[in-house]
Amino acid sequence: MNDANRNQLWARVLMEELARSGVEHVVVAPGSRSTPLVLAAHAMAELHVHVCLDERSAAYFALGIGRASGVPAAVVTTSGTAVANLVPAAVEADRAEVPLLLVTADRPRELRDADANQSVRQPGIFATCARAEWDLMHPEVTDTAVRHLRAVACRAVAAARRPGAGPVHINVPLRKPLEPTEVEADRTAARALAPAVLEGRPADRSGRRLPWTGIGPRRGAAEEDALGVASMLRDAERPLLVFGHLDASRAPRRGPHDLLEPFADSGIPALVDPLSGLRHCAMCGGLRVTSYDTLLRDPDIAARLRPDLVVQFGRTPTSAVLADWLATTEGDRIVLAGGPLYKDHTATASAVLDLDGHAVADALLLSDDFDRMSFFDVDEGWTGAWHRAETAALGALEPSSLESAELAVARTVVERTPETHPLFISSSMPIRDVDTVSGSSDRWVRMFGNRGASGIDGIVSSALGVARGLAGRATVGNEPGDWLAHRAFGVCLLGDLALLHDANGLALAKDADVLFVVVNNDGGGIFGMLPVAEFDPPFTEMFATPHGRDLAAHCAAFGVPHEEVVAADLADAMDRAIEAGGTRVIEVRTDRVREVAARSADRARAIEAAREALDF
Repeated sequence: MNDANRNQLWARVLMEELARSGVEHVVVAPGSRSTPLVLAAHAMAELHVHVCLDERSAAYFALGIGRASGVPAAVVTTSGTAVANLVPAAVEADRAEVPLLLVTADRPRELRDADANQSVRQPGIFATCARAEWDLMHPEVTDTAVRHLRAVACRAVAAARRPGAGPVHINVPLRKPLEPTEVEADRTAARALAPAVLEGRPADRSGRRLPWTGIGPRRGAAEEDALGVASMLRDAERPLLVFGHLDASRAPRRGPHDLLEPFADSGIPALVDPLSGLRHCAMCGGLRVTSYDTLLRDPDIAARLRPDLVVQFGRTPTSAVLADWLATTEGDRIVLAGGPLYKDHTATASAVLDLDGHAVADALLLSDDFDRMSFFDVDEGWTGAWHRAETAALGALEPSSLESAELAVARTVVERTPETHPLFISSSMPIRDVDTVSGSSDRWVRMFGNRGASGIDGIVSSALGVARGLAGRATVGNEPGDWLAHRAFGVCLLGDLALLHDANGLALAKDADVLFVVVNNDGGGIFGMLPVAEFDPPFTEMFATPHGRDLAAHCAAFGVPHEEVVAADLADAMDRAIEAGGTRVIEVRTDRVREVAARSADRARAIEAAREALDF
């Protein structure tokens, strides 16, 4: 090794161990204090380094990579307010249980709380959401210090990835020189280090460099745990499965269908959230129900479909209507979801079990005591009612029948997203619209969204990060940081406010080809669904917030092609844009006021169709 000084050695060792622990992507924002870290990342062929001018967008981009891949990306910043700009993405990573590494350069400790420029209290800044935090010592060139640094890097990646994943903070105080200026005393001390400490663990037989500390994952569910869950379902007459938000990175290659496989021929209805991965899923069997948000608004239908047992996989679903209904159902509700965050905010579950859904499904399929063809005995009349109601409601929400242009856009986006493209769905109305009309199919459309804290900030950057995180790669190029990678593709459905909120994210367009479909209703359409809409003024000015911005001009500022179409022409426009490639924006203008009545009419028509199907 030929490190010019202790800062270079310190940064190299940190980046080495992150890479050897599985990290592939580093997102950097410009700054002085982080110079050693940035140079170290750039020099490592194993790391793909992305540059973003905006720390907030950089953090959301890293978040998207971690959400899609299950492996944390590291976002590297300089000191001061740069660190504070990571907080929104860290909060989302915490609430959504997404792995994320926050590597923040800091000024020397003697400058803290001493009126030094660009010096803030960085340790503890993520205290409410970080899974773990290390405020590193100043760089030292000793065996003890370097061993500790290598172990910390390994522990940090493990803490970010373990079940109930989340953000981890590594704070790195650095004294000058920050550049690779040669310091002979440091070079002499480095030559005295033990070879293994200086260079890390040797390569294994495959040539892979091993991390300094191997930290094993948690074991899966035992057979008796899985059979216990299945036995509860067997003993119920009207058992219901609910699949909420699930970690799509758990099975990126085989797909999420294994969760449904043990129950495919059981007759048990499965209510599947858009972010469960089970709506548009190849090889998914069984009765998948998607129109519950509409059906359960009708008291008669809600009573007719009431279960005597609910087994919920994953986090609370998107639909507040469904969550409220589950909280008032008679009988037991069992939640299968591990991690540090409690998954029953209504405090109505009979049990919350620290079990991974995929592990439960795998254990059942491997058990000699489980035969899915004969194990369950479900009330066929009740199952038939779910099937008839679902079919009727979705039939009434066919694109040709929709009065709501925004619902039509949501359905078109889902139908036109290629199986090769992940679909990122913004919070606010887009995820609710997809929940209402997307239906189910045997196509594999992987859906993602920031539903941990459900903010509309960082949507553009997160969508680009998800596309990047799912992209395959061929080999490493000849130059440091030069990857010969398959191009990253994706589609994103979002609103005008979300685009404006994260317009700087478009600067990352070079890292992925993402088609952004923007519903522009000139403000916050979701607020028109709330009781405050009856109080105007000041509703329009203070809540709907019409902005009158030219989205084409915003796109032009970042060199991103823009096209405006009407909802009826969106399908053809999407096909052309995806064929052309590159990051592009398609804008669909809608009437925010009209959409409130249109959605209500579409929902009423679907409910009436379901009532007729159930002979009310």
